Amino acid sequence: MNRKTLFMLSVATVIAAAVFVAFRSPAEREGGSAASIPALSETYANPDYGFSFKYPAGSIVYAMPYGDGIAITVNDKNAGKGFQITIQPFDEPMDALTAERVRKDLSDLPINNPEETTVGGEGKGISFNNDSSKHIWFIARGNLYQATSPLDSQRLLLAVMHTVSFE
Repeated sequence: MNRKTLFMLSVATVIAAAVFVAFRSPAEREGGSAASIPALSETYANPDYGFSFKYPAGSIVYAMPYGDGIAITVNDKNAGKGFQITIQPFDEPMDALTAERVRKDLSDLPINNPEETTVGGEGKGISFNNDSSKHIWFIARGNLYQATSPLDSQRLLLAVMHTVSFE
């Protein structure tokens, strides 16, 4: 193969790779396909907090007291993925939860790529990553919800957070 042909093949390969990366879905860009997220066919409902969310069948869901609130863990034993949601009373306005506020209160917690978020139509807060986990923290109905997962479970956490509803 001559140099010109090799050069053209190299350029074509780079262009094809760039097109492939540019047109993948967000889930695929995060290290997997949307199909790798199991169907969210079961519902967890908590009447005390007036909220619910969907999760994968076969998952183990455990709720236990946590401080003045509750901690809910969901472990998808089939996929080896999971997340936790803690809920604590919060007596400040909904706009009090910002990346700057978290940085001030928890200066040792790295906050990468913070974004404002809304969960369940009424929970207002932030979503961010650090070196090992995905965080979605929001305020709703006088409570602080802190949803956290390892980075390898973030697609599951994001999918579940899209199903949260408040009754």
